[in-house]
Amino acid sequence: MSNKVRVPITVEVIIDKTGAMIPRRVIMEYDSYRVDKYLGKKPHCPYCIPVNGSTDQYSVVIAGYRKNLYYEPRTNKWFSVLNEES
Repeated sequence: MSNKVRVPITVEVIIDKTGAMIPRRVIMEYDSYRVDKYLGKKPHCPYCIPVNGSTDQYSVVIAGYRKNLYYEPRTNKWFSVLNEES
């Protein structure tokens, strides 16, 4: 059985002329990953992860894999969700 784990991340973004944030690089501990493609943003949070207020889901492609990044505007923090085997 696997549990979902909230993992804090750092995300480098660009701000476009409308003020929208577009992820360009994800940094996790000692590794850095370039975002190959930005797929979009929607208000959403995984039901299994506790959050502080509203959360936005940013869908991206990294190294050929679709990934979801989450941003909490209220706390200005980014996180990802990983499966933890138990």
